[in-house]
Amino acid sequence: MLDIIIPHYTENWQVGKKMFSMLDLQRGIDFAKIGVIVVNDGHDNALDQSCFDGHPYRVDQISIPHAGVSAARNAGLRASKAQWVMFCDFDDMFAHVYALRDILNALEEADGYDMLWSDLYIENGKTEKWQLIKKTQEDAVFTHGKLFRRQCLLDNDIWFNTDLAFNEDSEFNAIFHTKIHFKRTGKLITDVPPYVWCWRKDSTTNREGAAVSAAWGHYKRNVSVCKAFEERMPLDRYCAMVTRMVYDTYYTLNGKNLQPELLPMKEDFRNWYRDHKRFYGRVDQKALAAIQAISRAECIREDHDESTGIDEWLAQFD
Repeated sequence: MLDIIIPHYTENWQVGKKMFSMLDLQRGIDFAKIGVIVVNDGHDNALDQSCFDGHPYRVDQISIPHAGVSAARNAGLRASKAQWVMFCDFDDMFAHVYALRDILNALEEADGYDMLWSDLYIENGKTEKWQLIKKTQEDAVFTHGKLFRRQCLLDNDIWFNTDLAFNEDSEFNAIFHTKIHFKRTGKLITDVPPYVWCWRKDSTTNREGAAVSAAWGHYKRNVSVCKAFEERMPLDRYCAMVTRMVYDTYYTLNGKNLQPELLPMKEDFRNWYRDHKRFYGRVDQKALAAIQAISRAECIREDHDESTGIDEWLAQFD
């Protein structure tokens, strides 16, 4: 019924052991209904097969030439034969021993759906006091905690963008929503969120230089999603996405000490904005305020130039 697809790069077994330990402890399920596909991103990165011996569920380990997390997820999707797939990270875990029971019970009743999403926990290890944050809204940021009907993804040619190392999951979700009717997505109601997105100090998103790479990933993601929205979405939603792109770029690039690596983004945005400016701002005030608040929260630089408003900042691109 369900394949859990887990990319693996160079992390040692101890990093992923908590994921498999929690899978072993699951209660109230038929383990024959689940499988795990571990995709090694690089032929030399395979884990010792003994790591996967003795588990009560099937584990398939495959390897691909090193190409990034998106390519690894795509390879797992191609290898899967299950009705449903769930994309997990090697360093994450399920939150409790009844998580898969809740998930499988929901899938038994999910004939009318192509995607189910659930609340999830997010670890925040950046603060002095370790935090566990519960996310309660459906969004396009995470693939974690979401269940996708495999055939729906194949039929609609929905894959992870191999050009993105950051924000590839949010692009995947956003494009999924452009192709799938919203009535075919639903919330998996559980007493406790089933999934934990774990924080790791040496992860891809926390390594040195990650902020610049993430900024580029976010920008490229927005360009790709705008293109998908232009092709498939009503004008009002497309205008909202263009407006979001403009605000995201404003809060990313309007800094007093902009890194040299981000300077090419300004010229790329100049060309993009000239082609799309007629769609910018064509939303009501409530939507505009919401877009600005989200962009500010997700993209603002520590050295953001508060003295330069967005209209003044955009004038340089005309």
